[in-house]
Amino acid sequence: MTMWMTHGDIIAFVDDDTVCAPKWLENIVHGYSFANISGVGGPVIRCDGNLNPLVKTKRTDRNQNFFTPFRTWGVFGASTFKSKKLKRIFDSRRNIMRVYGEVRGKKLINRMTVLRAANCLKEVPVKKPDRRHKLSHNRKGQFAVDITGNYRLVFEPNNNPLPLRKDGGLDIKRITEIKILEVEDYHGD
Repeated sequence: MTMWMTHGDIIAFVDDDTVCAPKWLENIVHGYSFANISGVGGPVIRCDGNLNPLVKTKRTDRNQNFFTPFRTWGVFGASTFKSKKLKRIFDSRRNIMRVYGEVRGKKLINRMTVLRAANCLKEVPVKKPDRRHKLSHNRKGQFAVDITGNYRLVFEPNNNPLPLRKDGGLDIKRITEIKILEVEDYHGD
């Protein structure tokens, strides 16, 4: 629950009895450079009271800079995209940063991580920094989350059929699939 109350782009945490290796945070952040990553972790090495490993490990560059990208996420992890071009952009951190810039790109990756972790639209926070909100007028049926300033990640439910409440409105507790439409400042529309 505490994770949803944070406001950073990347949330790092360890147990209270953990001693982190040099450059652990740098290596964890590097893990986010791969496509479709919602979390990154590293090895756990049991040590004695003097911080000596209890099991001998062969030190290689591979396990010295070890990280594991988590590719498991909620149902939203299977997001579809409006176009092949948009999907290609979202396939890698590098492409996102190239197209949207570093600041907007980092925020966008964070919002996608939240979307992928959600099991339904109801689980996407309505408070900042995500601020899920329903759109209106010529964007009726679409939703957005904040990126930076007036920029939004715009998406629509992709369930077939759309889950509806008895009053005819969308049942966001049962929306489990989305289609990413665009990243833009639509406030001039």
